[in-house]
Amino acid sequence: MRPDAIIKTLEDAGFEARYVGGCVRDTLLDRPIHDWDIASQALPEDVLRLFPHCVPTGIRHGTVTVLLDGVSAEVTTYRLDGAYHDGRHPDGVRFVRSLAEDLARRDLTVNAMAMDVRGDITDLYGGRDDLRRGILRCVGDPDKRFDEDALRIMRTLRFAAVLGFTVEAHTAAALHRCAPLLRDIAAERLLTEMDRLLCGGYVLPVLLAYPDVLGVFLPELLPCVGLDQRNRHHRRVGAYRPLCGGYSTGAGAALGHAAPRRGQARLLHRGRTGRGTLLRTSQGVGSAGGGDLPPPADGQAHRP
Repeated sequence: MRPDAIIKTLEDAGFEARYVGGCVRDTLLDRPIHDWDIASQALPEDVLRLFPHCVPTGIRHGTVTVLLDGVSAEVTTYRLDGAYHDGRHPDGVRFVRSLAEDLARRDLTVNAMAMDVRGDITDLYGGRDDLRRGILRCVGDPDKRFDEDALRIMRTLRFAAVLGFTVEAHTAAALHRCAPLLRDIAAERLLTEMDRLLCGGYVLPVLLAYPDVLGVFLPELLPCVGLDQRNRHHRRVGAYRPLCGGYSTGAGAALGHAAPRRGQARLLHRGRTGRGTLLRTSQGVGSAGGGDLPPPADGQAHRP
């Protein structure tokens, strides 16, 4: 159920409020909505005063979770983000009164739209057109967006895998350039995004187009890229695609899921134990060696 009562309560108190982000995108795509996000002129203390059942989930950044009539929504004050020195979170935020300023800080155009309770859309960056065309494009400079929060790199790839969208050329180039920033992201956050990416119905093109990005935190993938397996065991494979041990489409794509998912166990274990430790997986025990594999033999593999 859409939490219109929360927006109406805010508006009755004199504060502009709109649905924003993924719930607007999924409404336009007619997809199920699991989380409702509301942006408003109301300050956190205003929200806490207006609603008796609240949880200050991210009050330092202006976010309060409101529960009303059996429905919850995150209500966040319109804001501008400060500098990102940790590559993940802003050092601080400045609350503003303008919806336009709030939308300008968002990652992708398809996530930078707002909607009122009547269903009227505010779209300042062409997000609705990008939805129709199946395009993922950053708001503003993609290098800046990914430098601010490197997890946006994985979010973009996850959206491509789940929605079947194409990444716009400038944004795609920035994904490759900024991939090393993923080294500073917590393994647990990468694992969550990788799980959702791999469960996407359009994961195959993403795995084929961005092995260098995924290889930043799963270096086990890189020797598989371009590996020639046309031996007597693979001669009859049609539409052969040499990634993650080689797979094509349909049932073969499931084999492609298995290789990176086994690597996820290594990813999470490495993140918890540090570099240069032993990796215990279902495949046995081996040395992490700092996360790098020996260079492949000439003619056997290459990075794209």
